[in-house]
Amino acid sequence: MKTTEGDHDWEKARELFLDLVELEPAARRARLEAIGADAPSLRARIERLLANDRGGGPASDPPSRRFGPYETVRPIAEGGMGEVHLARRVDGEFELQVAVKLLKPHLGGEELVARFQRERQTLAQLDHAYITRLLDGGKTPDGTPYLVMEYVDGRPLDRYCEERGLDLDERLELFQRVLSAVVHAHGRGVIHRDLKPNNILVRDDGAPRLLDFGISRPADPEATPGGPLTRTGHRLFTPEYAAPEQVRGAEVDQSTDVFALGVLLYQLLTGEKPWRVGDGGLHELEMAILEQDPLPPSRLETGTARRAIAGNLDTITLKCLAKDPRERYAGALDLAADLDLHRRGLPIRARRLHPLLRVARQLRRHPFAVAAGIALLVAAAAAAYGVRQHGAAERRRVELVASIEAQVDLARNLREQSRPEAAAEELDEALAATEAIPGEAYVRALVLGQIAVTRNHLEEHEAALDVIDRAESLLSTDDPRSVRLRASLYNARSHALGMLGDHAAWTSATEALRYARDHLPPADELTVDAAIEVATQSRARGDLADANAVLDRIARECREHGDEYDDGLARVMNTWGLTLAADGEHEAAIGRMREALRIMAYRFGDGHASIAQVRTNLGRSYQQLGRFADARDQLRRALETWNRLDNLRRAAQCVLFLARVADQGGELDVAEERYAEAIELYGRDDETDPGLVHQALLLLGEVQERAGRLDAARESLARAAEDLDGSPYWSAKLQARARDGLDRIARRSANPSPDQPPSRNR
Repeated sequence: MKTTEGDHDWEKARELFLDLVELEPAARRARLEAIGADAPSLRARIERLLANDRGGGPASDPPSRRFGPYETVRPIAEGGMGEVHLARRVDGEFELQVAVKLLKPHLGGEELVARFQRERQTLAQLDHAYITRLLDGGKTPDGTPYLVMEYVDGRPLDRYCEERGLDLDERLELFQRVLSAVVHAHGRGVIHRDLKPNNILVRDDGAPRLLDFGISRPADPEATPGGPLTRTGHRLFTPEYAAPEQVRGAEVDQSTDVFALGVLLYQLLTGEKPWRVGDGGLHELEMAILEQDPLPPSRLETGTARRAIAGNLDTITLKCLAKDPRERYAGALDLAADLDLHRRGLPIRARRLHPLLRVARQLRRHPFAVAAGIALLVAAAAAAYGVRQHGAAERRRVELVASIEAQVDLARNLREQSRPEAAAEELDEALAATEAIPGEAYVRALVLGQIAVTRNHLEEHEAALDVIDRAESLLSTDDPRSVRLRASLYNARSHALGMLGDHAAWTSATEALRYARDHLPPADELTVDAAIEVATQSRARGDLADANAVLDRIARECREHGDEYDDGLARVMNTWGLTLAADGEHEAAIGRMREALRIMAYRFGDGHASIAQVRTNLGRSYQQLGRFADARDQLRRALETWNRLDNLRRAAQCVLFLARVADQGGELDVAEERYAEAIELYGRDDETDPGLVHQALLLLGEVQERAGRLDAARESLARAAEDLDGSPYWSAKLQARARDGLDRIARRSANPSPDQPPSRNR
């Protein structure tokens, strides 16, 4: 269909509408007047869109709509691009509220749809406790795209701080949580581009959620599915939090988000935005962003409040707000490291702007002040020449320690996202960096401890034990920091021993739990880890009564010292469910696992790796009870998550369990296809233990045998019967089972029974 000039005008009007709808009324009027001076018809179209946005819908709530297992309850928000509705789960599995976001029906255009789809793609690759999670998505029957996301019942960041009366340290702690979410996004190559209080909601429990990635972009625009989105010259951002390069329409990078974070930090410190503007509207605001140096935030306070901000916090905030992106922190990780140094009372890495640079900046902006500037430069140079540099080596040591600790935190985050290989790379770099600070034994032990945990995640348990010994040899009993690290190492050792089948695992786990109870607060996460390991080892020993007793006690402690959504309680409930399942008590096991799901759904939103693992366990218990439909539902939903996280091993495990459900339900053709799919997935993972492949081959061969496909069964069982040493997943008993199958097939082939179905080979 031919595109008319009017179509282009409407597309341009829609894009400008998205800018204007976010503005305050005065700024919006000023912008409309500027547009109308050049293009009256374009202004008229924009005003029609604005009017439709304000009053286009009925006064009462619209009728409910279904999106998969979710049904809308009421509208909760509107933005320039989308409508957001509160919805609830109605399939009876568990109570869960979600947010359904739809593209506004009166908006069209390929670019807007592409932006909406890009938000879905962006959310799908982000997995962080403080980023709202994508649960589902698709299109309505009329083709309108929608997203199903975690519902956040919270207040904007600034309002939450004011209403709760948070003091400075509490505000900084909350800001650090927000930073960790932005660090995660930057680590995945995602730049948000619209960080502001309304896009950072804080729940009643103090947990923030970063949302609205509608105008985010990958660091490499070419990585956008379908190619980079086109730029029409229209600016998609909230002006009060925009960086100079956004105002100018230039390229953005991670430092653009740092600028917005600087505005947020300024606001949290002072209650004011950094720009001193009157009622001149959008133009005056943009000129302030481009030209005006904000006052140090401490200058807006008095007395104790001024003294608390002056110095480091002034320096950190103003570095974020530098006009030149090269003078800012390169990304949120660097900002987070400096803020952490400040809160620990250590020297920060940022320095106040050197007098020479300050004068040079003024000369660039105000070239007519050259004569006065030269005089200032001469004076500044003379002063700089006379300043002696003290403690350079100490500052370098502190900076390096902070950098290593930040890298350790990043590695921990990567591991929690089921990316242990990436975590291992970060930790190897951090360990190499500790060579430059030989006196920091604790820091080296900290890195080694995280390497040990990561080795366990990679199932390299022998290597983990070696690293644990190295880390423990570096710890001092006089260093209070060693307590938590030592507890973590004890837990890592008992887990490694258990996975290796060492008889000392239970004793090691019991000692780790005793140490944690003696040295850590009640229900500490490391105490929970130790209790779970004791229960796991007790279950492996066949002592289910001891496992249940340990889990019962730690569950009561979690409830007493935590809350109903305690993360440790969720992990305990999942382990308890596995323990009950091992004892054949599958109904009770399902109750514990559903409790774990309830907590995790609140904390993480559906689709998190932890929830996928619980769903996998639930599916196994449903299968044992013969509830095949429930088993398939849980396993398929777990499989969707593992596929999204690109976790081949877990995906293969889910497919294998789905095959067993089909096998047990008599669906032999489906079972055969699923077993073959699991083998293919295992083969794509270079780290897969061959014993897992042999297990799948054994089960595939047995199904093929029962289906009368004897030639195919013979081939599968022959591969399974091959010798295999050193695998925890393969045993002489399983190998003998494969050989028994081959013998049966040989006898059937030699002496076919009259009632035996003929061998059928596809």
